[in-house]
Amino acid sequence: MEFLEYGTTLAVCDTTIGHIIKQLFNDLPSALDIIECTNLKYSRMRTNTSICGHTEKNSTPCIGNKTVTTTIQMHLFIELLNRIEEDEINSSQHSTEAASHPKIKLSNIPPVLIINEKAFELRGVFCYQQGLSRLRNSVGHYYAYGKRGPNNWELFDDTRKKTKPVKNSTVAPCEYLMYSI
Repeated sequence: MEFLEYGTTLAVCDTTIGHIIKQLFNDLPSALDIIECTNLKYSRMRTNTSICGHTEKNSTPCIGNKTVTTTIQMHLFIELLNRIEEDEINSSQHSTEAASHPKIKLSNIPPVLIINEKAFELRGVFCYQQGLSRLRNSVGHYYAYGKRGPNNWELFDDTRKKTKPVKNSTVAPCEYLMYSI
């Protein structure tokens, strides 16, 4: 926080929505990898690796075979990026730091995803408006569209005093999609 003249406070937020999501849901991940080793002594939960390799105090690494099962929890955040063709990489139209986000009509986003027999419903879309420099780390603005029922959407933008209903034909520069059970 930076305190300015006339009782004004400036919140300095040099971050991305991906970082915010990661921090907010640090203790509630979207997915868990459960790794089971054929050596039952070392069955555990951890991130995916190609070799079990679990070791306990001063012992040799486990060489057992492992099975990785990913279970999706209560929510999904899906990051969307446009694919940039080779001839566009050096173009001044694109940031050298990240691909642009696809512009998608809200009605064209799948309303339900079925994963491992669980139905995840679309809840919202996170968007980023780039700053004038068009670089990924430029000063820009985040806003979101929240889905309310089958065809009702609202714009959540902190530059507005209240939410604004929008049509499902609205085209949004989607950075993240949020689904939940």
